[in-house]
Formats: sequence, structure tokens, C-alpha cells
Amino acid sequence: YSIIRRFSSLGIIPFSSDGTLTKRRPFRAMLYCIPTYHNPTGRCLAPERRSELVEVARECDLLVACDDVYNLLPISPNDETPVEMSPRLLAYDDVAPGNTTRGNVVSNGTFSKIFGPGVRLGWLEGPDRILEPLRTSHFIRSGGAVQHVVAGLAEGLISLGLLGRHVDYCQATFQARARSLDAALKTHMPPGVSWHFPQGGFFIWVQLPLQINSKELEESVMQDNVLIFSGQHFSAAGEFHNYIRLCFTYSSEKLLEEGAAVIGQHIRRLLASTEEVVSPPANAVQ
Repeated sequence: YSIIRRFSSLGIIPFSSDGTLTKRRPFRAMLYCIPTYHNPTGRCLAPERRSELVEVARECDLLVACDDVYNLLPISPNDETPVEMSPRLLAYDDVAPGNTTRGNVVSNGTFSKIFGPGVRLGWLEGPDRILEPLRTSHFIRSGGAVQHVVAGLAEGLISLGLLGRHVDYCQATFQARARSLDAALKTHMPPGVSWHFPQGGFFIWVQLPLQINSKELEESVMQDNVLIFSGQHFSAAGEFHNYIRLCFTYSSEKLLEEGAAVIGQHIRRLLASTEEVVSPPANAVQ
């Protein structure tokens, strides 16, 4: 806690000099996570791991910020497979209403994943000791960061009973597109490329052969007007060099088919170029 003590001595962080916590700052650190339909993998954190995470957060005085932005969008690979919907991490952090001394998990929801990416409007759920400071903050009271017009439109959709129907439409549409992209990948990907069907969300996380640099592939397919994200974008350490993230939600099934074909062509070209580099010439002495 040497850095904490130095800042505390300057009055910047409301910790005591021995590192103990205060009512104003009850957490030592924050953990950000997407436990349901993770971006980019589309996977869910297992129930037992959710319970363990809450226990660790309580033991270590951690604030867990859950980005529960995809929770309304479960999908399945076929009609015979039921969708998987796990309780939110917030449900494992059970705190009685009115308790202002416990609670480590806050859930962040958003309309941007069902209305459109530009709709920067959402909601928070959590224990009183986390939400009460936000309710009384100038961020809320001044109104400078709240989209009042968009909030009014969302309130109208909810009060008219239209939001549920729209969510049903999104679920059915995104599921159909995910299945289309999955089928197109099975048709166009060369051997050595693998992926799993996501449990929900927006994306399919694709693993490429080790010799493929996904950043090079990202730049290559861009020349044919196909947008993918290389795996390095999702690692602070530059890992996942042979992974790509594909989004299926806002493209038609026809475009997804065409895009998968283009990606497959470029992967084959890159594979061929790496084979040329490592293969000895035909007249080389063995």
C-alpha cells in the first residue's frame, strides 16, 4: 500500500495511512467482467465460478462491475438445443434491501445492443452502498450526461408494451444470422480453422492456424470491404494473434455468406504464402 499511503497523505485518496477502507471508498479495486455471452467469445461463466467470484470479491473488498449488456440476447445453434440463460452475477451477491454495508456487484445494462450502437442509454442495478452515491452525484443531478430525448423514447416503448416485442424480434433475427454465419464458415473455412457456436451476444470467436497473423488478415480482407477484428484487439499483452472476431448481428444473411467466402479465400492465400516460405526449393539437397 505504499502508493496508497503516499496519495492519502496528500488528501487525494480517502484512505487512512495504513490502507484501511472508508465509507466513501469501500473497495480496494474494481474488476470489470462480462460473465454472460462474453465479448468476444460468446461464452458464459459457469454458475460455480460466479459464486466463487462473489466470494473472492467479498474477501478482497473488490467492486465487480458486470457488463450485462448481452443478457437479453441468448441464441442456440438449432431448434433442438435450448438457449442457456444463467442468473446474473448480481443474483449471487444477495443483499437485503436497505443494507448499506454489504454488496460488491453492480450490473450495467444498455439499450445500445437492442436499439442501435449509438443509443448510449442504460441502467444500473446493485446494492444501496454502490447506487446511493451515484443517485446523489452531480453526474445525475446536473443532467449534463443523461440523454433525455432518448430516455423519453425508451420510456415510451416500455409503457406502450413495445419493448418486449422488439427484444423478441432481436433474439429471433440475431439467432438466424448466427446460424447463417456458422453454416457459411463450415462451407468456406479451410482445415485448421475452428470456432464454437456462441451461447448469445453478437460475435463468433474464430481460431486460425498458428502461422496466420490475424492483424495481417484483418488488413487483407478490408481490401474487399469485409470488416473483422483481429484477436490482438482483445488482449492488453498482444495475445490471440491467430484469432478473429466476427459480428453477425447487423448484416444480412446474404452478406454474411459473402463475407465468410472472402475471409476463407484470404486465409487460404496466407496459408499458401507461409508454406512457400518454409518449404525448401525442389532442387535443394536433402
